[in-house]
Amino acid sequence: MEADIVVSVTAAETVLNGGAGALLAAADPDADPRAVARAFEDAVRLGPTRVENWSSLGEALEMVGNFPGARRAYERALEIFPRSPAINWRFANFLIRSGDAAKAISPLQLAIKGDASLRTGAFDLAWRAGMPQRQILQIIPARQEILSAYLDYMVGTGRLDPAADVWQRLLASPETFDLGAAFRYFDALLYA
Repeated sequence: MEADIVVSVTAAETVLNGGAGALLAAADPDADPRAVARAFEDAVRLGPTRVENWSSLGEALEMVGNFPGARRAYERALEIFPRSPAINWRFANFLIRSGDAAKAISPLQLAIKGDASLRTGAFDLAWRAGMPQRQILQIIPARQEILSAYLDYMVGTGRLDPAADVWQRLLASPETFDLGAAFRYFDALLYA
């Protein structure tokens, strides 16, 4: 199995396709998560500076129940590339699944700032983790494109009362905000 998932075995380029979860989803239904974890352990030995290998090792170790090892692997990935939106996103998810939502705040903020494609998922993750609205608003930078995306998320999920706080922040911003988001908010208020 390991030969099937290693793309390259040179120390400089060793990286496995996708994360551990993606690897298992594409694999045989009888695939052994421990074998996947071992494959990623081999990958980090061969390519110790490959951030994807460390992140995927974290995911694989979590799947086999080694939460301390998973945390160390994610932290190593962040030592290599501390501002990576994708790695911060994965680490925030891990922290929330591990019951440590308070520690997920900083990685979530970096994911939101760094990659627009992660924003809606990050907003949703924060709400599902039970973070209060004021805490979520502290995570979200006061940049109009991010606040507008959050306003759209709030409208799309029917959270119109807390959306008023987002609207107030947008109004207080000196930047021009997304008029489309404003009109979608107004429409939602009119038809609520």
